[in-house]
Amino acid sequence: MSRVPFLTRALRLRIRSLVGWGTGTVAFVSMMIAVFPVVRDDSSFDELLAEYPEPIRALIGGDVSLSSGPGFMSAELYSLMLPVLTALLAANAAAALLGGEDERGWLSFVVSGPTTRTRVVLETATAVALVAAVPVVAAALTVVVGGPMVDLGLDAGRLVEVSVVMWVFGVLFGAAALLVAAAVGRRSTAIGAAAGLVVFAYAAEIVGSIASWGRPLQVLSPFHHLLATQPAVLGAPWLGLVITLAVAAAMTVVAALLVERRDLVG
Repeated sequence: MSRVPFLTRALRLRIRSLVGWGTGTVAFVSMMIAVFPVVRDDSSFDELLAEYPEPIRALIGGDVSLSSGPGFMSAELYSLMLPVLTALLAANAAAALLGGEDERGWLSFVVSGPTTRTRVVLETATAVALVAAVPVVAAALTVVVGGPMVDLGLDAGRLVEVSVVMWVFGVLFGAAALLVAAAVGRRSTAIGAAAGLVVFAYAAEIVGSIASWGRPLQVLSPFHHLLATQPAVLGAPWLGLVITLAVAAAMTVVAALLVERRDLVG
């Protein structure tokens, strides 16, 4: 018998979905890599980007050079597409594995036995963290294989750093969904709350980057602390990563406390 039965079960339930998401990520990143030589060899793309208004440049990751591999990948993949995909995938997993199982009555059945509720939550959180790693690893492996073919120029160290940022970003919103699922026991509420937080965080970053009155909102946005620094170009914001992981860990602890105190059987 597995020493981590709830983790094992959670991953088994998600395996088909993860294969699909991983395959889709590989296909999308491969397409981006294939397009890069066209953009690199045509300076008009950078000239066109420079003429865009500030709000539009903010939407695609700020001031980057599309003619460089790291800048291109930052704008097309690492500033929005991959982090949002990772966040929503992790949030959906957390909502389904805790809120969904609560709705079906499986959670109340499990906690009526000798296991502890905290163990269920912690193993579920571990499963969510592993789920968040799937698109990140798929993207990184695709860059490792395809990057040298087009002289992408994204070195191994920088690739590891930006991949860690993507994963931590996803773990944060997975933990947020886990917290909501622990509080209300509803999958739809948990995934809706997490998706709303992603939208709010993105809007806060965009508004803060174009309007002085919105800058205080940026303090609340993980887009600002983790992604606006362009980790694919400049490296990982290590302090921001540590703080984000601490927040995710705190939310997981609170989720465990909420499940301990909730009436799951009545």
